[in-house]
Amino acid sequence: MRRARLRSWIRVVKRAVQGKQAWAAEPSCASVIARVGLIAALCLVASPDDARAQSRASENAVTQAQDAFGINVGSQSTGLYNNNSVRGFSPTTAGNVRIDGLYFDQAAELPHNLWSATTIRVGLSAFGFAFPAPTGVVDYQIRRPGDAPSRSAYVYADTQLGAKAETDAVIPLRRGRLSIGVGAGLYRNEYDNGTDSSQLSAGVRLRWQPIDGFDVLPFFSLSNMYDNKAGPNVVPAGSTLPPKMERRRFRGPNWAAKDSAERTFGVIAVWTPDASWTGRLGLFRSVNRDGIGYTNLITGVTPDGLGRQIISVDPPSGVASTSGEIRLSRRLGRGDWFHQLHLSVRGRDRRRLSGGSAQYDLGLISLSSPQMALEPNYIFSQQTREAVRQWIGGAAYDGRWRGLAQLNAAVQYTDYRKRTIDPTRPAVTSHAGLLLWNGSLAANLSDDVVLYGGATRGLEESGVAPAAAVNRNAALPAILTSQVEVGARWRLQPGLTLILGAFEVSKPYFNLDDRSVWRELGKVRNRGVEVSLSGEVLPGLSVVAGAVALDAVVTGEAVGRGDVGRRPVGSSPLTVLVNADWRPPGRERVSFDLGASYSADIVASRDNRAIIPPRTTIDVGVRYRLHVRGSNATLRAQIKNITNEGGFSLRGSGAFGVTSSRVASVSLTSDF
Repeated sequence: MRRARLRSWIRVVKRAVQGKQAWAAEPSCASVIARVGLIAALCLVASPDDARAQSRASENAVTQAQDAFGINVGSQSTGLYNNNSVRGFSPTTAGNVRIDGLYFDQAAELPHNLWSATTIRVGLSAFGFAFPAPTGVVDYQIRRPGDAPSRSAYVYADTQLGAKAETDAVIPLRRGRLSIGVGAGLYRNEYDNGTDSSQLSAGVRLRWQPIDGFDVLPFFSLSNMYDNKAGPNVVPAGSTLPPKMERRRFRGPNWAAKDSAERTFGVIAVWTPDASWTGRLGLFRSVNRDGIGYTNLITGVTPDGLGRQIISVDPPSGVASTSGEIRLSRRLGRGDWFHQLHLSVRGRDRRRLSGGSAQYDLGLISLSSPQMALEPNYIFSQQTREAVRQWIGGAAYDGRWRGLAQLNAAVQYTDYRKRTIDPTRPAVTSHAGLLLWNGSLAANLSDDVVLYGGATRGLEESGVAPAAAVNRNAALPAILTSQVEVGARWRLQPGLTLILGAFEVSKPYFNLDDRSVWRELGKVRNRGVEVSLSGEVLPGLSVVAGAVALDAVVTGEAVGRGDVGRRPVGSSPLTVLVNADWRPPGRERVSFDLGASYSADIVASRDNRAIIPPRTTIDVGVRYRLHVRGSNATLRAQIKNITNEGGFSLRGSGAFGVTSSRVASVSLTSDF
């Protein structure tokens, strides 16, 4: 087993150095940059250095969180929401992703060595954000190379034989004018369904200030995934839960493994000629290329664990998008009362190649036995091409009367065009020109209490049809969405904040119909109440705690006929999260962390008959801070799901996987 893992690591490095790619387009430039970036990063780790600037050893999601709604710092995360789940919806699928606040149409993964943190902007955290969105916004903050040289390294290993190694360095080339940051990572990923993969990532950032008041930040990142095995989606016979599945058992076949390559090119420019004017530009290119891909379905699974295994094989495919934003801001007023005006033009050009898949029936299989079927000879059909072009022009106003009130308002006009070319039918072109808007108001009742409310209307993407659908991978239309919310923020004491909020989000509802076609079946309205407590409760004790109670309802003719249940698939009436970090008095080097999460029953089928039971998980850990030759380092040990709580994860309407098992890990983060 260990020799196999070692051979896998060697294969990842060898393939990266050789520049082996999983796609036919853009190989030479990307492979050269990948090699240069990786070699440069490794060489920098070996070079001497006497200054530390951007500390990774001090990263701590709990102590750095401003609320309980979601933050990711380096390899750590906390919060009720994440990039794929906010108030019952996915902001990433909806297209609500930003880089340093600027519009970004994401097609590729952004590796850790490129960004320092991601923040979920929803509720009060979206105040001052020029153009918010109904499903919330995922905002990436790029690691900006500073004026002081720095280096960091991160290594990780766990009891499932997963491993990570990352390194990052900053080199000032001309103080105050030019600096470069490079980073690289190697990963051995092990998953609870028995699958695994290897991954290489690298990133380069260049910060250039040619003149005072003008900053330019070009960057590039790559993320290559190798031998990513296709884990099974288990579909029971009828609207029931599957039989108990053993974790860490791969239900093959071994040849169903995919290679993929993701690239992001970007440049951010900020111009501040004086205190009144700010110009910002973001231009991004995001590319995701997949080799031959696989979907692993085990359907009609009976209580004794027998089912039919269907493998869908996709020819090489990909998504590529060019997007960006130009924004000009003007600040007026002084002292306690000022206004800020924003004029913005955003746009994107997204191209997608998909479809052409072939399907193979591998016969009956038991969930307790490996699949030994031979790899078939693939015969693919012609693929579908999709193109989306969208332009958005907008104006926003931000008015603040310090200590009394804040008003945000914006209006946008979007021109959305989509063309789909399917070889089996005539080309389809859709066009929408819509006026969108948002407005919000916050009022200070006192120095410690703020009331707020707002409404937003947006045009968002609705993703693609899932693996279990007859029209799998088919792109869905853009949808009109809306949100209203009210709430209050109360500063209980310096450094400790309580937020209470209520919201309602409305969207079209997509799911499988009675013919297993993924399409719009009605409307969904998510109405909920959320609470957040964050900050230092006692000296040395930091807490991030939150809960969201959700009343999600589907309406429409399909519900009236009984074809669709009243609750949307994936919804849960209650989610609770508690994270704590405690540093004992007099022991500044040691801290203990505790995390607990609870999810009530989850709707797992379209007709609401299959329900995943409630689940509670508990994580514990300890940090020990070291000082070695003047350098800071943090040694961390952690056990996730210490009670080894079992259960099922939802992989789509009526499709299931296994949940995470207990895993112990140790990591070392060092600035040197």
